[in-house]
Amino acid sequence: MDLKNLKNGKVSQPKRILPKYFRDDPFAEPPPITEDDIADGMLNLLNRGIIPKDVDLSPAFERGIAPF
Repeated sequence: MDLKNLKNGKVSQPKRILPKYFRDDPFAEPPPITEDDIADGMLNLLNRGIIPKDVDLSPAFERGIAPF
């Protein structure tokens, strides 16, 4: 291992916080997803609650034509 390539401190920045209205009301319209959110990845969207935990994501990972 080369010690010159190690980074000190944080290597990531905080992400956008889901607004309280969306966190408190499970029936609210989903918040808009920005390009930065998409670039952060699917797992990040799930962990922050932007994508509900009970949504079937398997069509997003299938090969072929996009599901939307």
